[in-house]
Order: sequence, then structure tokens, then C-alpha cells
Amino acid sequence: MPFRRIAILLLLFASQSIYGATIDIFAGSLLKSRGGRASAVDQNREVHTLLTEKDQQSFGIRFGFPVSKYVALELTLKGFTNDYSIDVFDRRLSNDPYSSDLATISNTEIPATFFDFRYEPFPARVSPYLSAGVGYLGLDPDDNTSSWGFNVASGLIAYPVRLVGFRVDFRFTVSSVDGLVAQSSPPRMLAYRDKIRITEISAGVIFNIVRRQ
Repeated sequence: MPFRRIAILLLLFASQSIYGATIDIFAGSLLKSRGGRASAVDQNREVHTLLTEKDQQSFGIRFGFPVSKYVALELTLKGFTNDYSIDVFDRRLSNDPYSSDLATISNTEIPATFFDFRYEPFPARVSPYLSAGVGYLGLDPDDNTSSWGFNVASGLIAYPVRLVGFRVDFRFTVSSVDGLVAQSSPPRMLAYRDKIRITEISAGVIFNIVRRQ
């Protein structure tokens, strides 16, 4: 996996830094998530994207590589357990926007990779922070859909002991979606463009895996 190799290389680099490196394992809940507005294909058809409003969770691992006393580069590998579906609504066929005559894309596990900068204005045992960065969401397992986006976050890191601490994170993600969905009758691929928005809160354990000097 290329991202694993990137993480190993960054970890080796961080081991030579006086600021060390961190790793945290987290789980969370999606407070709110939704697809964007319908994207018109022609005068009769629209493409709708949908994110479910229940059973939404997140989980993952985050590598932190401080580049100064106040700033760290973070690599986050995570997933969302959230049903993401793309449906074609044709007014001429049915009043049901999820007509069985039209093919859909559905994905219940959404992997995500993000690169962020974390800023701690007051580094200490209990330290608030701000974070922002860009990344990729794998919305379609068949690779018909790509979604690049950005996220912003704030949170708190607390170290009750020197090398082990806790982290609480509140994060907002926006992704632009460009993709194709198959129409079954007549068979053809329909292009669409949309946006999804995810609001997430998570908590986890953070480790100083390379001791700070």
C-alpha cells in the first residue's frame, strides 16, 4: 500500500527531528452528513447523491510529524461506515426517485486519506489546536467516482503522562464529487457533479512514539 510506505518514510524522517513524532488511534461519530443538490443530466433526468443519516461512524489512525514547536504535518488514514448512494431520477418513468429500472452506485464503507497541518498555539500537556488540509474520499468501489476535498478541525490534546495522551477532534469535511453513473435503459453512462459535507467528532489515544528532547 503506497500510503503505508509514505507513513514509514515520514516516521524515519521524524525520528531524526528534535520534535519527535506521534501516532493516534481514534473512533468517532458523524454528527451530520449529506449529499449536495441534484445534478441535472437533461430536462427529464437528475442525479441524486445521498448519505445516510443513521449508523454513521468513523475510525482510523493518524501519524503526526512535528516540523516546529507549534506546527505538525499529519497523515490520516480512516474510514466512514456510511451508506453513500448515487441514483438517477427520471420523471418520465416513475415518481419514485429510486426506480429499479435505473442502476445505482452504493458504498457502505468509505475510505479516506488526508494530509493536514496542525497548529498548536500554546504547546503544553493540555494543548488546544487548529487543523486544515486536503485529501481524497473513495466513494465508489468501482472507481467511477473521485472525490477530492478539504477539511478543517479544532480539538484538544492532553497528556496525563509524558508519552501517552488523549485527543478529542471536531472536524468538518467538504468534498467535490465528479463521476459517472450507469443508466440501464437505454444503457449509457451519465456524468454528474456534486458536493458532500461531513461533520464529525472523534476521540482517541495519542502516543509519542519518538521521545521529545
